Parts: sequence; structure tokens; C-alpha cells
Amino acid sequence: MSQEKEIDQEWLELMVEAKKLGLSIQEVRHFMTSHQLPIYKKEDTASA
Repeated sequence: MSQEKEIDQEWLELMVEAKKLGLSIQEVRHFMTSHQLPIYKKEDTASA
């Protein structure tokens, strides 16, 4: 069963930038889990 997933372009750009800077997956994961970042649903940002 194939499942299509939509990729958030901004997220992709951030990950590409992290790779260019030489950050490891572990470093990115550590940053993401050690900082409380607000989570927005697409519906929330569309009305802004």
C-alpha cells in the first residue's frame, strides 16, 4: 500500500541547511528535543 506524504518546503530547507553546516542527525535531533518549539497546524497558519 503506497501512501503519499506532503513535505513542508520550509522544513526541507531547514534540513538541507543543517546538512550544509555539517550538523549530524543526532545534533539536529538533540536541538529539536531540547528546545520547546511551538507547534502549528497548517489550518492555524492559513488564517494568519
